[in-house]
This record gives sequence, structure tokens and C-alpha cells, in this order.
Amino acid sequence: MIDEQKGIKVYLFRNGDTFTPAKRIVVSTRVFKNYEQFLHRASQDLSLLHGAIRHLYTLSGGEVTSLAQLKDGHSYVGVASGESFKQVAYKVPEEPGASRLVAGTGLGGGIALVKMPELRKVVKDAKDDEGVFTSTSKGYRVVVFLNGNTKCPDLNIVLNYRTCKNFERLLTTLSTIFQRRIRRLYDAESYARLTSLAQLHDGHNLVAGGEFDPIMKVAYPLVNPLIPKEKNHAHHVPKVATFYLNGDPYYRGYQLTVKRARFPNLQVLMDHLTQALDLTLAYRVTRIHRLDNGHKLTDETLDPLFSPLPSAPSKFVVVCGDDVFYNIEYDVNAHQHLILGANTDDPEPSPTTKPHTRRLVKRSKVKEIKSPVKPKTPAAPKTPASKTPAAKTPAAAHSDTAKKGSTGTKQDSKNSKQANSKANLQQQRKRRRDRR
Repeated sequence: MIDEQKGIKVYLFRNGDTFTPAKRIVVSTRVFKNYEQFLHRASQDLSLLHGAIRHLYTLSGGEVTSLAQLKDGHSYVGVASGESFKQVAYKVPEEPGASRLVAGTGLGGGIALVKMPELRKVVKDAKDDEGVFTSTSKGYRVVVFLNGNTKCPDLNIVLNYRTCKNFERLLTTLSTIFQRRIRRLYDAESYARLTSLAQLHDGHNLVAGGEFDPIMKVAYPLVNPLIPKEKNHAHHVPKVATFYLNGDPYYRGYQLTVKRARFPNLQVLMDHLTQALDLTLAYRVTRIHRLDNGHKLTDETLDPLFSPLPSAPSKFVVVCGDDVFYNIEYDVNAHQHLILGANTDDPEPSPTTKPHTRRLVKRSKVKEIKSPVKPKTPAAPKTPASKTPAAKTPAAAHSDTAKKGSTGTKQDSKNSKQANSKANLQQQRKRRRDRR
């Protein structure tokens, strides 16, 4: 019989789901008046993809038909309508213990309240975890990578008395931060498994994994957290390098931000350049040479590529297939881009400037000098004209007479036309009268 005041705790699994942990539900007669209300609540908590829970079974396959058959601390499987019970290996805790919030166990990777085993000691001797951190001791600054992540560190954390009183508390803290269940810690350099706080030290690089995940032995980008950020410049200031195609002097170059975490070895960089430069698989990048001295880059000589110092090389040439490296001048039109963007009021170039560059600058200035803006001259003041008419020459008088004669002839022809039109109009009117 279920106690009305205290109630019982049961754990429900989705039918056939061996990955999702059990969902805890407190059953009390004050909350659930009948068995149908309990099934409705179970359908909401388990978040089924379709349908609703209509049947409840024990892990052995026995069907539960009422609230009175539920037992405190036992696990059950919710089956939707139209499905049959699937008897698989559900994730049942080995030892019954208190339930708590664990990150990464809810639907979608959220936090869910699940039943977990009691805190199990990973080490046989519990004295190794005692006395490593006290309330007044200095903490350890460590870097934590997720298992298999070779791009960048996932977490920088300070371990102290509050975050890890023991090794199990450290695993719980990492599970909450990473939103997944962390049950194993490894050394990022030696790949050895760590089982106690005594094996940790200040500045340690760790790898966090799940309970059944083996360590992935890859090259993790190790970081020293004890070095201040302004001094640990290589890990925080990215460098931009320019890559030119071998033998193409007019190619302006492909600029790429290079970081050790992004390109851990030379092969990864060459594969990226093959895709970025749209090269075919049969004609892919096989070598990279420095433009300043022509040396070939290897995995051992890759450090100058990531160095942010001004003296470090920043221009490289990519060679494809079995081609011969051409140590020529690349991006030969770079001076034209500088001249187009330069100001015309700049002083003369220094004697170290290339000859063709100086000629182009001088020509542009000569062109500007050839078309200067002429200043406007003030107009002369107008003198008032005299009122007395000036005497006309004989030629001017003859022209005036000719103009007057032509004007009179035009006027006479116009008058004659008007007279003829009036006479014609009168004759037409007379003919109409005669017809009437």
C-alpha cells in the first residue's frame, strides 16, 4: 500500500531505449488519484516520439495494472499503445542510491533527475584523495580536453577544495560543465588513466571521457595554463600567412589564418590548401616552400609558420605534384595596387623604390600639371554708348536700301493674294444665289 504522506519512488524506462537513463517519479495517492493519471504523467516525463504510455511492465516482463503493484525503488518500462514489451539490457544502477541531477541525461542533452548508484570509489585506497586540497591550500590550474578533440582546449579550470574534495566530486563537476556524464580522466601526454587526486599536478593537461569510452591517442594541442596570456602569445594571437601558386607571378596570393590547433601537422595544412585553391586530387599540394629563402617546410620546421614575431616568414609558395619550385618574384602587380590607393600629395618615393614604380608616380604627377585650372580674369568695364548715331558708310547705306526693297516686294505679294481670295469668295456666293 502506498503511503499517502511519504509516497514511493519508481524509475521508468522508455520501451527498448538502452541509452537514456531512467526517469524518477514520486508516486503518492495525493498526486495520482488513479492509475490513468499516473500513466498520463509518465507519458509526459518520458517524452515519447509518438503515442502515449498505456501499459507498464517490470524488467522481467510482468505487467502492472494498478498503483498498488508498484514497489519503492523498483524500475519499470513504459510501453505505448500498439507496441509490445522489449526485454533488453536497460541501464539499471548496480547499487541503489540517492537520485540527483546529472548533466547530459535529459532529452536533448539537458539536465535530468535520474537514479544513479551511490558514489563508488574509483581507487581502492581512499586515503589518496584525503588531504590533497584544504580550505586554505592553493588550487591547481589544469586544462581539460574532451576525448578525441584535437582543435582546442575545451576547459580551463581551477581545482580547489570547493570543486574537488575528492575524485568523485571532480568527475561530477566536469559532468555538470560539459553537459555529459564524465567517468574517466586521462593524461593528455602519456594517455595514462588517472584514478586519484594525488596523480594531478598544477598545469596538468587532462582528457575527459565517458564510462565506456577508451582513450583516443591523438595529438592534443597541449597548453601551459601557468603562463600568463600576454606571454603565451603563440596560443592567443593568430597569424595570417600568404600562399602563392608555384610559377604564377600574377597571382595575388591566398591569405589564411594559421594556428597550431587548426593545423597540427603539415599534411592537414596541405589538404586544406588543396581544397581552398580548387585543385584537383590528381594535382594536389605536395610541398610548401618559404619565399624568403626557398626552404621546404616539414613537420619539424613548422614552427616559423605559426610564429607571430615580425621576423618570422609570412609568405610561402605551394608546389603541386612533382613540379620544380620556382623561386621568382610573386605578386608583381602589388605596386599598382599601392599606387592606386596612394594619395597624390605624397612626397617623392625614396631612392630604394623600384625604378618602374618611380616612373609611374612621376607620370601621374605630370598629367596633373598639364591640365592646370586657369584663373578667371576680371572682365573689362563696359563704356556707355554715345546717344548721337554714328555716320554710316556707303556700303552700309546700300545694304539698308536693299533690305527695304525686299521687304516692300513681300508686302505687295501678300496684299495681292488677299485681294484674289476675296474676289473668289464673292464669285462663289454669287453662284449660290443664282442656283437658288
